Amino acid sequence: MAPSENKLKEAIKWPSYWLVVLERAVSTGDYNQAAHAQRQLLALGVDVTMRIVPQRKAVATC
Repeated sequence: MAPSENKLKEAIKWPSYWLVVLERAVSTGDYNQAAHAQRQLLALGVDVTMRIVPQRKAVATC
């Protein structure tokens, strides 16, 4: 097994890996991948609720 494969197998055991996958999936609109990441997090004991917060518009002051 290649060293990079070992690192990936170790990384997927950590919630932080799946949180990054979830965030990227939501930001790109890949909701199938987001659902997969959320299921993996649940399997690791992490319950995540993610929602998109509308960005505030800049207000010009004079």
